[in-house]
Amino acid sequence: MGPVLTLHPILLPIFVQVLLFFVLATITGAVRFSAIGSGAVKPGDVGLGQKAWPAKTQQISNAFNNQFETPVYFFAAAILAVALQVQDAVMLAAAWLYVVTRIVHALVYSTSNAVALRFPVFALGAVCVLVMWARLAVFAFSGV
Repeated sequence: MGPVLTLHPILLPIFVQVLLFFVLATITGAVRFSAIGSGAVKPGDVGLGQKAWPAKTQQISNAFNNQFETPVYFFAAAILAVALQVQDAVMLAAAWLYVVTRIVHALVYSTSNAVALRFPVFALGAVCVLVMWARLAVFAFSGV
């Protein structure tokens, strides 16, 4: 690990989350281009919405679109943790567990789409972000 990651270890889960975003963006683009190229959908049918995509394409697109939901709160908390120097074991564990849940959530969403598994993984990730914000609040109000 270089000096920046030594000083700011929370940057590594941030980078992994960003990598997940770009991997899902690439896969989403590939399946959409494939659906159009194969004639499964016409560009005009999806120009104003997503309902016309084939089910599997929509499923993967949904996994990608989900990266614009709770990750926003993760990034905000993680960046604030860097700025405030709050990178203790609680913050790092919550950040890493969050990123792992996002990876698992994306895998489940884009493969089996088993809601009975997908939702608990999503919920655990949301709890991780809550823990990150709670840790920041404790620091902000008590300096600890």
